[in-house]
Amino acid sequence: MEYSDVLKARSTTFSWKTDQVPVEIIQEVCEEVYNYAPSKNRKIPYVVDIIDNTDPEMRKQIHTMCHRNTDHNMMIDKGNPQVLAPTLLAFSTRDVVYEETKFQTIEQRPGIGIANTDNIEIGIAAVSFIYGFTARGIDTGLCQCIRDAEGMAKLIGADRRTNLFIGI
Repeated sequence: MEYSDVLKARSTTFSWKTDQVPVEIIQEVCEEVYNYAPSKNRKIPYVVDIIDNTDPEMRKQIHTMCHRNTDHNMMIDKGNPQVLAPTLLAFSTRDVVYEETKFQTIEQRPGIGIANTDNIEIGIAAVSFIYGFTARGIDTGLCQCIRDAEGMAKLIGADRRTNLFIGI
């Protein structure tokens, strides 16, 4: 598939089939992102956890914790359907402050600068994952409306706050 075809084929999915993406394809896309997605000084300031989202109770809890519009109650806003995918990629930041600053002894970037770089790199990685899956004919959906990042991390078994989900 040509790159322009991948760009045209990408869309956000709101309904999901129950079959999971084969592990080999997930591994292939992960390796592509790791090897080719840009990262400042190759620090890769994020972690991506692969979540099996087929357990109905856990899936319901994740969905409930990803309430889209806080102006509405849960009866009106039913949550974010992107997290109903059978597999989720959960993005969280990885502490690379030491690596970022160890060679900058005179002028160090402020914490907000480091945080901005982390967020930009998570976005670059997310787009790389989305296009990698799209090129293989796999639907994706994106969710950042995680209302309890620490609680979500506990629920999915991660040791860091969850910042972003991609459903596949």
